[in-house]
Amino acid sequence: MKQWKNFTGMVSVIEGLSNMKTIFLEIDGVLNNITSNAMGGILNRSNTDVIKIAASTIAEPSIQQLNRLFESVQNMWIVLTSSWRNQIDIKEVRQILFISGFNFSHRVFDITPFKPNNKPGQVCNWLREHAVESETNSFVILDSKYIMGLLENFSVKTDPDIGLTKQNVDIMINGFRHQEYRLAKIWHLIEKK
Repeated sequence: MKQWKNFTGMVSVIEGLSNMKTIFLEIDGVLNNITSNAMGGILNRSNTDVIKIAASTIAEPSIQQLNRLFESVQNMWIVLTSSWRNQIDIKEVRQILFISGFNFSHRVFDITPFKPNNKPGQVCNWLREHAVESETNSFVILDSKYIMGLLENFSVKTDPDIGLTKQNVDIMINGFRHQEYRLAKIWHLIEKK
């Protein structure tokens, strides 16, 4: 059975899982929106209440939809692509999501590399470094911006004014069920770059 490779920061329980599904998650415009992100820019180390304040920017309807996705799709894990990863660590992100009502905050397990300076390149680099090609492992990029090129069919775009919706989650549930996001479909292209 082929598996995902072990790497620094991985929760030990996922070691050896096959049929792993990974969401490359942006927070801004996905879990918060124009209304809920009124406190954007608060993520700085001098603010002692950073976790509470950051949690208050997360939109409850988006968290409910993220919970629904995780309840519907087995072996789901999160790799953070958000700019939040520049300012706070994974443990703090887990706390923020937990306080916000995300029941699977323990499944945030890594971040994408900071280079190159574009999301598709960061996702490809993460996949090259950590993933093993398998017929059952799959991934999707969840973002408020369009992802073009090689990873376009592996992405779901939210409306940044609204955040994550039932329709976005239905698309991902169907995509995972129908194996539209299988890594094996593009592994030969990612592996060679």
